[in-house]
Amino acid sequence: MHFHCFYFAEGKDAALAELPAILGVCAANLKILASKLMKQMEKLEIQNSFLKKRYEITEELAADLEEHLAEKDLSTADLKLLAAKLVEQREAVEEWDSQLRKQYEKLDSRAANLKKQVEKLENEIEEVEKHLNKIGIRAPNLKLHMAELVDQAEAVEKRKSELKSYLTNIGLRAAELKKYIAALEKRIGALETKELGESSPNQSNTGFPMA
Repeated sequence: MHFHCFYFAEGKDAALAELPAILGVCAANLKILASKLMKQMEKLEIQNSFLKKRYEITEELAADLEEHLAEKDLSTADLKLLAAKLVEQREAVEEWDSQLRKQYEKLDSRAANLKKQVEKLENEIEEVEKHLNKIGIRAPNLKLHMAELVDQAEAVEKRKSELKSYLTNIGLRAAELKKYIAALEKRIGALETKELGESSPNQSNTGFPMA
């Protein structure tokens, strides 16, 4: 959402005197945008908390599989089946993770746009106050009017930074989980190869003796 607030030229005193009201509308619109962004980020945070739980469940399943490997209480076929389900679970969580990251990128872009527009509005207010003072019109304290908007914009930036940090950490966690599961699959593959190797001599002894 973009707001084009105003353009002014020296000598147009009447139009200049109306600018504070126009700037007030611009500030109000930006406050609405900031409020919407905060709500969207809060929703994303809730989704991220669910994502974290899904990762934790997947990690627990991986730990269970490793325990079965250590205890040797399941057949290789059962271990392979569990590993396949685990990979499927991990891929589903990663897909969800990817979707949330796309949502974050959109919010990041909107937050950057908000920050830019707030900075522009602050500069415009400063210019308007200077021109009003020059022509002897008492300038309303527009900077006080901006205070709430600036606070909102800063809150959006802080929340955005927290989300970025969280997604970075969960990304590292996801990478470690992927490596962990791959290592378990490798161990199961090695176990299967070993079992096949041990059964081969027995199978060769079942044939008919050579003449």
